[in-house]
Amino acid sequence: ITSGTISSSAGAVFLGSMYTENINVSGNVFIDQVAPDDLGDNTNAVTISNMLKGLATVTPSTDRTKNTDTAANIVGGLTNPEPNTSFDFIIVNAATGPDKGITLSAASGITIVGEAVIRSEGAATFRVRVTNVGSPAVTMYRIG
Repeated sequence: ITSGTISSSAGAVFLGSMYTENINVSGNVFIDQVAPDDLGDNTNAVTISNMLKGLATVTPSTDRTKNTDTAANIVGGLTNPEPNTSFDFIIVNAATGPDKGITLSAASGITIVGEAVIRSEGAATFRVRVTNVGSPAVTMYRIG
């Protein structure tokens, strides 16, 4: 889709890759949300596979630090990435009580902008933006 309008009383389904300057939607937008990954009560990295599901949960028993995946893996895990290709994902910290936060740590080629700690009983939304494809670089912005 490069321009124009799609309307359907039954809804519209987009499959594959597309580029557009703008999409205006009136009404509801539905996504096919697969079951979220459980990131585990450990220090394992948050992978591109976890991120692309759009939603992940974790219930740490103590404060944990988890690396992001590398920029090379993130860029390599996307279909036809270009600079400014971006997507959002959410991490939900289901732990209760103090001292059970998750801190995201930037792996090679990653820059994190904003608060990297997801406190217990909280959630964080990150926008992942490719800034360089040839020498993979990615910026992750905390937007919620």
